[in-house]
Amino acid sequence: MESFSITEKIKLFNDFLEIKIPESIYPVEEDKLLPAINFIDLHKNDIANKYKRNFSNKDLEKFYTASLSDNIAIRSWGIETLSLLFELDLLHDKQKEKFRDVLWSQTDNSTGFPANTHYCIFSFLNLPHPKDVDVNELFRQYLLQYTFPTYKNGIRIHSASDTVIDNFNEIMYSEGLVKWNYDDFSMFLKKMHSFWEEGKNYINKDVVWGDSYILKRYISMEQAISILCRNISKINEQEQKIVKSLIDEFKEFKIPSLELQVACFFSEKNQDSIAKEIKYAWGSDDDYIIQDALRAFYSILKFYENNKTYSEISNTLWNTFANVLLYKRDKSLVICLNYLANLYIKKYFEFVPHFAQENLLFVLKALSEETDIRKGNASLETELKLSIRRNCACAAYNLYTSYLGKSQEIPSEITVWKEICSSENEFAEIRNEWREK
Repeated sequence: MESFSITEKIKLFNDFLEIKIPESIYPVEEDKLLPAINFIDLHKNDIANKYKRNFSNKDLEKFYTASLSDNIAIRSWGIETLSLLFELDLLHDKQKEKFRDVLWSQTDNSTGFPANTHYCIFSFLNLPHPKDVDVNELFRQYLLQYTFPTYKNGIRIHSASDTVIDNFNEIMYSEGLVKWNYDDFSMFLKKMHSFWEEGKNYINKDVVWGDSYILKRYISMEQAISILCRNISKINEQEQKIVKSLIDEFKEFKIPSLELQVACFFSEKNQDSIAKEIKYAWGSDDDYIIQDALRAFYSILKFYENNKTYSEISNTLWNTFANVLLYKRDKSLVICLNYLANLYIKKYFEFVPHFAQENLLFVLKALSEETDIRKGNASLETELKLSIRRNCACAAYNLYTSYLGKSQEIPSEITVWKEICSSENEFAEIRNEWREK
């Protein structure tokens, strides 16, 4: 399905909506009987001008009925379909109200949020809810009441998900949706610090398949604390001491923490030292270190958005980042391009200095030739070529929309990618990154 064009996906979308929902789904069948509509990658903008189907209540009745089922798989089928229609803005007001009613018809006694769905809790912050329900407050209480597990030994009981990482993800993915007050921040920080103290010595003891699940927990924890710090304008001395002790110990255990340093302690006084650390980290071949530095740069861009006195470090890092893309030719280039395409350009294109823009365009032009599957750089493995090429196509398209949005002339380096994504000789997954068809 990834290889299908937007037009083909919309055709499938219509077909999948007609599939009959099974009358019964047993637990052993849940992984096999899934709503096929979940596997179609459609964005709101993809269908805005081409497809605006008006659904009658009769069209949606089977999804409403399924959403009321006591069978979690059947209820999820209905909820997930209605959620997608809601996100694509294909429901009118009365249908949104009906969706709200069936979504909240079953609630969890422990969280207060809709029960018997496969959604993370933060997902409900963006979905319809009853007027008398304060979803932000429910979410706050849910996370504040979470109790971290204890480590009794270094043995892992393997499971498909980790509730600790899930908890940190709730904080990460709710950024911008929930405003945490200082008491919340202080409580979270102290609980996380205790969790660190209790489990840090198991990091190197429990290694599964070459990686430590405990280490991954603490990497997620570092990201969650960083996001909480970004929500607080000024951190008091007591909490500063806790964060500093965590950063010091993270370094000892080789847990990247540049993002946390920036989120908590970035100022005009330490701009130069922070910039040097980010530049050095970008040169690493460790995925964790590179991603931490990329998130640290994102934090600086957020600071610059609110305080233009940080223009020098913003420009310096933009120029360095563009140069990094010039020489990287391994899988870390894919990570950097992904951040460029899906985060930096979308949110902060206006902050890219002219010199960095020129270098980014040069990189895209060079990579269009190097990643050509037939005539490109022979030293690059095919799989890596295709991953780089796909991310370049995505970056080029987002640059294209950014230039259009500012009524600027489209550079020839971007036009090259538009032609690539229009060619029948190109891989469909790469062509599809150019969303305008």
